[in-house]
Parts: sequence; C-alpha cells; structure tokens
Amino acid sequence: MKKYLLLLCASMIFGSIYSQDLKIGVRTGLSSFKLLGPLEANETQQFSQGFVFAITGQYNLSESFGFRTELSFVQKSSKQQYNDRFLTIIKSDVFLQPSISNGQTAALFGGETFDLEKRFNSFTLPLHVVYKPFRKFEVFGGIELDFIAGVVGEGTLNFRNDDLDVPIWYTQTLSYNYSDETRNAFGVSSQIQNITIDYDLNNDGELDKVVIPSTLPAYYYYEFDNERSYKAFKAFDVALSGGASYYINSGLYLRGIVSLGLRDSTNTEFDHSLQEVNDDASFIYREDYDRKFGFQLSIGFQF
Repeated sequence: MKKYLLLLCASMIFGSIYSQDLKIGVRTGLSSFKLLGPLEANETQQFSQGFVFAITGQYNLSESFGFRTELSFVQKSSKQQYNDRFLTIIKSDVFLQPSISNGQTAALFGGETFDLEKRFNSFTLPLHVVYKPFRKFEVFGGIELDFIAGVVGEGTLNFRNDDLDVPIWYTQTLSYNYSDETRNAFGVSSQIQNITIDYDLNNDGELDKVVIPSTLPAYYYYEFDNERSYKAFKAFDVALSGGASYYINSGLYLRGIVSLGLRDSTNTEFDHSLQEVNDDASFIYREDYDRKFGFQLSIGFQF
C-alpha cells in the first residue's frame, strides 16, 4: 500500500510537468455509513459519522470527459441497536474465578438494550469516469476498491432478567478491536473492574458468586486457538460509487459521493443471532448479506 501511494504521488507530480490535462489535489470531509442486511426483530442499523481524507488525481481527455482516481482514507461506521430480550453467554473465567472455572458456560435470555458502533477504517481506491457538462458542475461514477486496515467497535450491553429467583441486572462496556487476534481479545485484564452476580452456574441448585468482566473484548465469547484465524470482517470490499462536484472556482470544489458495497462484510462464523442459541449454549450463526452503504461530503482543491 505504501509503495502504491509513493508511485501514485510520483506519477501525478512528474506527469503534471508534461501535461496540463493531469490534475492533482486533496479533499477532506465527513462520511456517513451503515450496514445494510437482514435484521432480527427489534434490531436496527443506523448511520454513523466518520472522517475522510484523500489525495486525488484526474486526467482529462477533453473539456467534458476524464478519468479520476484517488487514494483515500474513509471511516465507514454503523450503529447497531437492539431493544428486546436477547441472548448473552455467562462464562466463568479462569483468571477471575479459578474455583468454579472448569469451562462452564450458560446461555441466558433477558433485556434490555444492546448498542454497538462498528468503525471500518478503510483505504479506498476509486476508479471513476468523469463527465463535466458545465464549467462549474460535474458528475462521475464507477467502482471503488476498499482495503480494510482495521475494525473497532464500542458500545454497551444492558442486561436484566427478573424471571430468576434472584434477579440479575448489570451493564457491560463493549470495547472491540476486531484486528487483535492475540489472547488479549479472548480474556480479560487484571486492570479492569469486574462485576459479581448471583447465578447457579454449576447447575447444582445453589447460587454461585460468578465474576464476569465489566469490559468485554472482541472475541470474549470464543475459545482461543493459536491455529485458528479470527476475522470477524472481510479485509477487502468492492463497491459501486458515484456523485457530483460543484466548483466554486477553477480549483476549489464541494463534492458528494454515494457508495454501495457489493460484498458481504461479515464472516459467517462470527455473525451470530442475538435471539437464538443451540441446546449446548453455543451460538447459532447467520448467513446474512451485510453491505456498507453511505455518503461522503467533502471540500477539496486541485491544481
């Protein structure tokens, strides 16, 4: 990626010496994206804002037609909200509570809310055909190639179950780094504050003082395996994109872009149901087709 950036910049700079038809520039602005795909009952995906910065290059074939590419950094985010009874997994942890940590897990339904904002940090390479019918206005369209540098998620899980003999309620912070495949993404740190709940984890008719983490990492509900690759999201995407630009003067412009991803962003083995579980308390995985859809609004300058 770094080699490509240097090559692109060099070709733009040296090419501009010999051709007045080659324009280079920069643009920056805001993005607003969300994931499109099947939803469970009472689940929503909402638009979330991010940041855009791009180095642009355009070659004009004539006064009306040209080709444009750029190397851009785009944050493509989505807010997932779920307000209903949902499934959580209570898992004893060896570090927190060795006395009852023999691998016991329990699937438990309850309420109230599950909120998670995912942010895809993407390096994007668009390939656009440009048509300029008027001096101050242009339209363009084509495809874009997305290389996902990393995905993070932040949110909260508010859980409550009043059906038990001793009701359970607690709030956990979700702090997900989906690119972290080390053991840190599966366990808990000694530095975090923990939560103690009363629950019959051993299923022997007696309540246990079960210690659970107050902050969950990305792959906490999965078993760590050195031989396995853990990728919740795909590292590459292809999208259709297009938009329009308004030129304030010969160099300064305002630009709007809309894009729709063509590939499923999520890997099935990490896309599980919030509402259902197998008899052994393991997740039921969904083959959802989740695509990124959103907009960019930016201001730029080319010379």
